[in-house]
Amino acid sequence: MGEGVPRIHWVTGPAGCGKTTELSRPRAGLRTLFWELSPMEGAGLKTELDGLIAAVLGELAPWARPSDPLRLRGEEAWWMARFQQVFQALAETGPSVWVVDGVDTLQLAGRNLLHLLVEAWAEIGQPRVQLVLASRALPPSMIDGSSGEPWMTVPGFPPIRIEVYRLGFALPYREAARLQGARDSDDALARWSIFGGHPLFLPKSPQEVDRPLKETVIERILSPAGDLFDAPLKALQARVQNPARYLGLLAALAQGERKWGDLARQSGVPAGNQLAPYLRRLEQEGWVQRVVPLDGTPGGRSRRYEITDPFLEFWMAYVFPRRSVLRHLGPVRFYSDAVAPALPRVIGRGLGRVALSYIAEHARETLPAHPRTVGSLWAEGVEIALAARLANGQVCYGIVAQAQEPADASLFHALDQAMRAVRWGMGREARAPLFFLPGPAEEGLRRLVARNPLARILTPELLFPMKQGRT
Repeated sequence: MGEGVPRIHWVTGPAGCGKTTELSRPRAGLRTLFWELSPMEGAGLKTELDGLIAAVLGELAPWARPSDPLRLRGEEAWWMARFQQVFQALAETGPSVWVVDGVDTLQLAGRNLLHLLVEAWAEIGQPRVQLVLASRALPPSMIDGSSGEPWMTVPGFPPIRIEVYRLGFALPYREAARLQGARDSDDALARWSIFGGHPLFLPKSPQEVDRPLKETVIERILSPAGDLFDAPLKALQARVQNPARYLGLLAALAQGERKWGDLARQSGVPAGNQLAPYLRRLEQEGWVQRVVPLDGTPGGRSRRYEITDPFLEFWMAYVFPRRSVLRHLGPVRFYSDAVAPALPRVIGRGLGRVALSYIAEHARETLPAHPRTVGSLWAEGVEIALAARLANGQVCYGIVAQAQEPADASLFHALDQAMRAVRWGMGREARAPLFFLPGPAEEGLRRLVARNPLARILTPELLFPMKQGRT
């Protein structure tokens, strides 16, 4: 529990980010009660909880100390007694976990139900029972105004610290590549660059990806019977009433338009207040994100927009605009004519995404310290794909090589020139150049990197460490 302070584990993340999938996984050696709340009224939730208890825990022993009738009456008294009984049953069997997935629904069912749940845990459950809560966001009332830290208070107990885990819209890139059927590191980069890691577009079974990349793309994306043939269109139609303008924005982003004015011109959505609501909705759905440069000014207008998931970007760029051609040519011919020539660009774009994620999530595998800041530079007129400031003060600058470009000494000189031209990170002697390559480096680049003790070459073998080949 850490420093003698009881904690509650709270997982937050937007709808569709995979919270339920993550939380429903078995926990080795721990008895787990997983309660996924259905969107029902209080009476329905009571029936649901009793059915779960009967199926998993069996008949519960009566709670020996009834709640104070002057404080809790009616529905709240029933809920409190049931929470207490559950924690008592779980605690008696040893270390256990109670996962409550859908705190938002619990709060709608009763204003005080969340606090009653935590009170029952503090009284009976902790420390033998871990309480894991999940919701779209942490309620503002949980944040301590003086420290900004998440805490809850229960009368008669010390303040309870909340350990918050925030999930994004997509799975970590390494896990996503594995689920997409990666056979080796190069295959992992290619598959992730095409299929991404958004839970909406993950394979439903290993059989869907247990074949070479070309066959997987043809069967899942290009064939009318494939699960991803028109998956983005169906998902968008299910979320918005009029998808046309949203599709226009996504198509413009997929073609490389990233600035406000360019998006308005290319998509046909007027700039200003008319464009903003559409972008905001796409951000809320996790399909688009706003990116600001590390060398920009706070509140400045130097911002870009990009599609967050590689598959959505691939589908919008290479499938959506040419679906009629796909119908005429057929999946196999369309792959050869339209997809195969685009793969170097697709993988190059994926490598750029992976570079940022690698430094943010796995920097200590290669670098001497964890990153404090990770992003890109462009506000000063010099484009640097990756920039990071580490906890030890070291500053890193990264360049991403494209598959069709030679990975030779010219990359080193290009990055060195860019590093000298930017002010971000100036005054720090420890400036590390990083080279993200889709394949092996040529001799000239390897020699220059070897002379600089801070320089690193990062290839798919390091970005996607895994056993080469599958059994």
